[in-house]
Amino acid sequence: MDVKKPGASFQEPLLPSSRPQGAPEEAKRLLRLAGPIVASCVLQNVVNMASVMFVGHLGELPLAGASLATSLANVTGYSLLVRPHTPPTNLNAWL
Repeated sequence: MDVKKPGASFQEPLLPSSRPQGAPEEAKRLLRLAGPIVASCVLQNVVNMASVMFVGHLGELPLAGASLATSLANVTGYSLLVRPHTPPTNLNAWL
C-alpha cells in the first residue's frame, strides 16, 4: 500500500541546510530578532525614569504623584494595546 505523492521525496530535507549548527550561531540569530524589541522596552523605561527623576527634584509629594501617574499610564496603556482590534458588540463595554 505504498502510495507515492508527486514531488515528495524522503531524501529532501524539511529545513534548509543553512541553519546554524551551534549555540553561538543560534544566539546571534535570536539576538538579531529580539534585539530591537529589547532595546525599545529598555528605552521606554528610560523615558519613564527620566521624567520621574526630573519631578523628584520638586519634593516627595510631587515624586509620589508622578510615580503613581506613570504607573497608571503604563497599566492603562498596556490594557489598550491588549484589547482586540475588533469592534465591540456592546458599546458600553468600551466606556
